[in-house]
Parts: sequence; C-alpha cells; structure tokens
Amino acid sequence: MSCAALGNDVFIFNILNKSPGFFVEAGCGDGSGPSNSNSLYLEERGWKGIGIDINNIDAFNKNRKSIGIQADLKVRGIEDILEENNAPEIIDFFSFDVDEAQKSALDFLKLNKFKFKHIHFEHNNFITPDDPNYIPLNIKHLKTEGYKKFTEAGYVRVVEDVLDSRGLAIEDWYVHKDFISPDIKYLKNILYSDILKEYNFIA
Repeated sequence: MSCAALGNDVFIFNILNKSPGFFVEAGCGDGSGPSNSNSLYLEERGWKGIGIDINNIDAFNKNRKSIGIQADLKVRGIEDILEENNAPEIIDFFSFDVDEAQKSALDFLKLNKFKFKHIHFEHNNFITPDDPNYIPLNIKHLKTEGYKKFTEAGYVRVVEDVLDSRGLAIEDWYVHKDFISPDIKYLKNILYSDILKEYNFIA
C-alpha cells in the first residue's frame, strides 16, 4: 500500500521493476508515513537513499534506515549534499517537494553531476488558485521554469499536472531520456489513482 499522498512510490517501484534502488527525497519530513512519505514504501522493499529536510531530521533518522540530512535548500544546493554523502551518480528516483523552499531549490539545481531516472516535481507549493501568488509562483515560475530546466537537461515530462483529491494540479513527473521506455504513456490532468490504473499497477 502506498505511503505517498499521490501514489508516487507505487508508480516508481512498479515502473522501474527494480529492487533495491536508490532514492533522494527532498522534503522528507519525519519519514514515517503512512500518507506523507514518497520513499518509505521503497525503503521497505530494500531501497536505500537520502532524505533532506530543514526540520524533523532527528525523527527521520530514528524512523528510517536511510540517512537524513538537515539542510535549508534556500541556501544550499541539492547536488552538494548528494556529493558530500557519496550518492551514486545515477539515482533512480528524485522526489522534489520542499514547499516554500521550492523556488530557491529549483534555482540552485544544476543537474550536471547526478542523473535521475525519474523526477517527481511539485509545482503547486500548497498555494490554491484563490491565492494572489498562485499564478506568478505556481504557473510562471515553478511549473514553467521547472519544465525549462528539466527538459534542457534531457528530461521528458511524462505526467503533467497530477491532480490531488481536490482536483488541484500538484506535480509534474519527468523521466530522463536515457531511461525512458518505448511504452511509457504521456498523461495530463489526471488523478494519481488513474495513473496507477493506466499502468495496470492497481485494479
């Protein structure tokens, strides 16, 4: 059963058909689940990885086998953290969801030393359409600049605008061109449960 709010973990585990793998979860929280961890399900199936958060790292390290790093991604680059902690150069899954630090973390992201097979990138930042910052931050910067940065680095957007239970577009999902399978489907404006059904991961 998924431990992620959007079913990210089940999707990754099934589409990669791989265990063990390696993950990076930026915005890992305390890592405990059952519905707020994109990596716990994977770790329980033999994966290893690195969790990054500005808070709750003591709790993450207590709850989890993987290493937790406390960092403010408004002032530190993710690649520096990965390099300092001997992450593999090819990483299976990068969950990128650091809430209010998302804009700064995206600006700092280099994508030149590490290659991620899959990136799940949050572009909503928990801002709803009635918030005056919704259009400039969610649409203009996070979604647009995220797309530009990832595609220029060789990533293909395969799921655009994953919808949450409220029907709000929350994330875009990318696959690096070197690891994209010929039968992967492009999906847009879709609930995570329907994504899993499209890929026959759930009935």
